Amino acid sequence: MMSGLKSAMLNYEEVGEPHERRRAARHTTVFQVAKLCTARSEELCILRDISDTGLRAEIYCHVEPGEPVVLEMRTGHRLNGTVVWNREPSIGVQFDAPISVPEVLAHCSFDDRIGRMRPPRIDVTMPGLVLSGRQLIDVEICNISQAGMKITTAEPLLAGSDVTVRLAGIGQRGAKVRWFREGQAGLQLLQALTYAEFAAWRVECLAEAARG
Repeated sequence: MMSGLKSAMLNYEEVGEPHERRRAARHTTVFQVAKLCTARSEELCILRDISDTGLRAEIYCHVEPGEPVVLEMRTGHRLNGTVVWNREPSIGVQFDAPISVPEVLAHCSFDDRIGRMRPPRIDVTMPGLVLSGRQLIDVEICNISQAGMKITTAEPLLAGSDVTVRLAGIGQRGAKVRWFREGQAGLQLLQALTYAEFAAWRVECLAEAARG
């Protein structure tokens, strides 16, 4: 069940500011992309360390200590908590209630018996272009992950066909149409975005939104 998961047990300090920490919890080091949900937005993050009371995550957006957050795994499993410290690019999150570390790690594994696995995706509303054959189509991006996106389009797309998608900040990427129904389509990128690429793009999007 744990095949493919890079994990190691080690002693680590409790999630919290240095003067509030106590050496008691046993933490597990993980390297897992998840979705970070706040009252303002959805973004991706990387889970780094987790215990039964909290976790450390690497982020590219700003969150405040005391802010409630939800971390969503690839299976859709959610962890509710509160940010207790922020030393960007890392934050510490204390869970609302203790969790089972082995159970959560199962949602980080590649065992599809745990549930449907898919890369975490965030909801967005932004324009894009899709080149299908010789036809250039205006589309709206509805959600996006490192591996693909859902779009709205007035033009039908053939499931299984190869297209090219163009998105500001990401550029031009080859994709395959996985499905099309009722004016929406799912596109799978032929070459997935790395986390670094995705984070850099989202930082640019957030900065542009802040400028108005």
